[in-house]
Amino acid sequence: MMPRDPARIRPFPLIALWSGLGLLLALGNQSRGDEEPAAGSGSQPALVALDADVETFDDAERPWQFVFAPQSLLWQPPLAMPGQPRTYALFSTAREYYTKETVETGLGGTVGLVRYAPDPDDSRHATQLDFFGAVLSRFSHTSRLLAADYRVGLIGTFAWGEWEGKCGYEHTSTHIGDEYLEVTHDFRREVIRDELVIALAYRWQNLVRFYAQGAYTFDIRTPGREDQRDRWNVGVEIYRNEPTGWRGEPYFACDLDLRGDQDYHANLTVQAGWMWRDPERRPFFRLVTQYYSGRSPYGHFSNETESWVALGVALDY
Repeated sequence: MMPRDPARIRPFPLIALWSGLGLLLALGNQSRGDEEPAAGSGSQPALVALDADVETFDDAERPWQFVFAPQSLLWQPPLAMPGQPRTYALFSTAREYYTKETVETGLGGTVGLVRYAPDPDDSRHATQLDFFGAVLSRFSHTSRLLAADYRVGLIGTFAWGEWEGKCGYEHTSTHIGDEYLEVTHDFRREVIRDELVIALAYRWQNLVRFYAQGAYTFDIRTPGREDQRDRWNVGVEIYRNEPTGWRGEPYFACDLDLRGDQDYHANLTVQAGWMWRDPERRPFFRLVTQYYSGRSPYGHFSNETESWVALGVALDY
């Protein structure tokens, strides 16, 4: 185990910097909207609204305001990325000498704390501060706890047209079940990750979302290599970013996870299913089929390789 660095990086100044950049951008837009045309110039706005549905410069640069407890998110946690804060239950084929009749579960979500935007309901031109928490667990024989990962985070997010991003601090700690210890005579390992995370996503034609995420672990205690502290995710999601109505619509999502402490062993998650979703409201519901191949997504078993398929439901909040 590597000793802690007493001069380790503090995440909160970087979160403030990220959110501050978004605020400066917003204030700059507002100040330009407040400028008066030069006297006698007779200049007119370059863009004239042809009808009520066309956005003018004046509409885009109206005064920005703070909105507390916003009802939607600017950064949507990727659907197929392991470890994301959501509530779900997946019945999987994961099976080893002790693991069978396996259930993967999650309990958690993301809460918007404050948003800065030109309109309280504008989720495509804004910056926001979020907090999330989740408990991600695996049960064997349906009810015997094998592992539980606890995750919390404080992230600054932004959205600007087709682009969205996040930057913040995320903490993960891992625990294993007492019944598992009694049967296997294994021992508890302290598995902790404190990370600085940054991510960027782009939506193409409001149908396909591409994203990339990088993380640096400034405090790490893991069964793997503690000298390799980086983590990377890339992925794609395909679904219409519009209200689905009561009939719902299909979706597809794929995530590739690479971690330095696992010698960059590829961890692949593929999902397909049916969703009921409104981008401006939460929560939304999904029927999920999932394929996973790679190192275990649970920190205590992160050196073990597994491959399984699962079927279940998810509630994203």
